[in-house]
Amino acid sequence: MKFLAGNALDATPMMRVLLLGLQLFSILFLCFDMLYKFETIGLSYAAVHTYLFGDEVLYIDAVLLSTLLELLHADTFFAMMILLALGSIYARLCPSKKRALYALHTVMIAALLAIVSLPAALYVGNIFIGVWSVSFVLWHLGAVLMALEIVWRLRR
Repeated sequence: MKFLAGNALDATPMMRVLLLGLQLFSILFLCFDMLYKFETIGLSYAAVHTYLFGDEVLYIDAVLLSTLLELLHADTFFAMMILLALGSIYARLCPSKKRALYALHTVMIAALLAIVSLPAALYVGNIFIGVWSVSFVLWHLGAVLMALEIVWRLRR
């Protein structure tokens, strides 16, 4: 992508359309991923605890390790791809490089915490359930806000 190497946005008007489309699909993916996780895992402490450990009273089985690994595998890949594309474009378009640096680091650290905290909650302690809930929402909302800012800067 020539734009990522030199900000050649005005030289290639089609690049603006491609970047807008990429950001719109990223926003859709992040919103649907939040809805999916809300429906399957939940975002509250009780819902995540029930998902991971099950509930004998309600006859809910604990999550299978293979299911959790599939979820983590997909989350790792999609987080990597979204953050690579989002970060490289945001770093070029954000007027404040310091703000771009802080935003990217915050979202990347939150994404990393969201990925590692579910197995940590399963094997280390329940404190990581809260870490997962906060970091999951933080990285998704942060990424959506960054993508919306990119769309705003590309609109002209």
